[in-house]
Amino acid sequence: MTLSKSPYENPADTNVGRLFKPLKIGDLTLKHRIVLAPLTRARSPAGIPSRLNVEYYEQRATDGGLLITEATHISSGNYYNVPGIYTPEQIRAWRLVTSAVHAKGGFIVVQLWHVGRNTVKENMGGRQAVSSSPHKLEGGVNIFTPTGEPIPYEDPKEMSEEDMRETLEDYKHACRAAMEAGFDGVMIE
Repeated sequence: MTLSKSPYENPADTNVGRLFKPLKIGDLTLKHRIVLAPLTRARSPAGIPSRLNVEYYEQRATDGGLLITEATHISSGNYYNVPGIYTPEQIRAWRLVTSAVHAKGGFIVVQLWHVGRNTVKENMGGRQAVSSSPHKLEGGVNIFTPTGEPIPYEDPKEMSEEDMRETLEDYKHACRAAMEAGFDGVMIE
C-alpha cells in the first residue's frame, strides 16, 4: 500500500509554508508569522502585572515570534485586575515580562487602552467614565469589578477638549513607560 505524501511534510510546498517565513514589521524582523493576539487575563492585582503575567507570556514566547499583550490601562481605574503601565511599580513589573520574552528570543508589543464608556464608577474610584459621547453601552454589564458582580454600564461624561488633551498626555506617558519597561513597540486601542 502506498501512502500519499502529506502536504505538510514540506511546508515550503504549501501556503502553510508562508507562516514560517520571516516578516518585517517596522524595525522588527520576525522569524515566522505566528503572532499571539491580545487576550485580557485580569491577573494583575491593583493593576500591577504579577508572576502569573510573567509565566503566561514566557510560556508563549518563541524565538523570533511576536506577542501582543492584553489590553493595558494608560491611566488609573477602568477594569479591575487588568494591568496598567503608568506607575513605576507597573513599569518594573512589565520589565520582568519583557525580559522573560526577550530571553527566549521573542518580541513583545504592549496594547495600550483607554476603555472610554466601557467601565463603571466602582472601578474609577467613584469618578465618572469619559467617552466620545454621553451615551452608555446598552444591553450589557461590566463583570470586571472588585466583587465580581455584574454592574450595568452607566452614562459616561462626554469628553471635553481638556479631557482629550489629558487622554493624549496619558497615551504619551504610557508610550514612554512602555519603552522604559523594555517593550519592542506599542499598539494603540
